[in-house]
Amino acid sequence: MTFITRTSVYDDYAKLASAGADYQSPLARAHLALGLCGETCDALARAWERQNVGGVFSELGDTQMYVCRLGLAFGFAFGEIVSAGKAVYGDVLKASAPLAVGQCLREMTKVAGALAERVRKYEHDLSHEAKRPVIEDAHERVFVLLVRLVALSIILTDGLRRIDTSSGSFDDCLAQNAAKLRSRPKLVVIRGGVDHC
Repeated sequence: MTFITRTSVYDDYAKLASAGADYQSPLARAHLALGLCGETCDALARAWERQNVGGVFSELGDTQMYVCRLGLAFGFAFGEIVSAGKAVYGDVLKASAPLAVGQCLREMTKVAGALAERVRKYEHDLSHEAKRPVIEDAHERVFVLLVRLVALSIILTDGLRRIDTSSGSFDDCLAQNAAKLRSRPKLVVIRGGVDHC
């Protein structure tokens, strides 16, 4: 399978996703990682609702918003993450049979949890000068985990289409989420300091 990476589409999505909220907190990356965990769990919960394909598809879009925002917080372009995710997706298809929807969602939840732990460790290590090599490794590991989430998301959209042929592709999922983001009335400021939790 050949993918065309539509960088401008992903760049436009990134602009829209990053305009939705202003994380004014030293813990911004941690907030984003926890949001990502929450959205993957929401998608898993929707799957348990008698194969609620539309609900899973919608939550998957929310998951991509957090993938995009967390990537941007670490300096990664969303188009770069998606391009690498599509390459991994192709490798997975060559190597094995596709995952079932529930199996894919459980794996996404595990990866999101691992990502949240990596972000926590990254934030902790930032305060220690001696840990610079560890920080660089953690930075790369964040990218790898974000790429894995995109690859799993593409596999998931394939699985959803096997259940309901009217379900869309990964790019359709982003387009649906973009429409939802556009419908939001204003910028939300999330301060998220210890005093605001």
